[in-house]
Amino acid sequence: MKCIRNRKLLVVIACAITLAAGIGVYYRVTTFTSVGYDDFPEKCPIHNVKTKNETLDNHGVVYRSFSADLVEAKAQKFPFDAIYDGEGHPNQRYKRIRKKYCPHCRKAREEWLAENR
Repeated sequence: MKCIRNRKLLVVIACAITLAAGIGVYYRVTTFTSVGYDDFPEKCPIHNVKTKNETLDNHGVVYRSFSADLVEAKAQKFPFDAIYDGEGHPNQRYKRIRKKYCPHCRKAREEWLAENR
């Protein structure tokens, strides 16, 4: 009897490990790492702070138009805000998008938008 109980416990543990491994594989396969993720600097050269990671839902391809002033300000004041960089992927198999950003660049962007609206 004791051998049967141990065998049942081993089967339950094996099933739990298999399920956990499957969920991990599913998460990795359905998360797209944005282009340039590995080349993104560890520290923002403008604000000298460590960049952060974030994972967002995939909204597919999103087209946006920006004013010339915003494009110029982004290049000079907040180049690593990454708000719209890698926002979506056309393959809907990817449920999430993983990317990096500078929190101070995001704050500078918000301040710039508040001043220039």
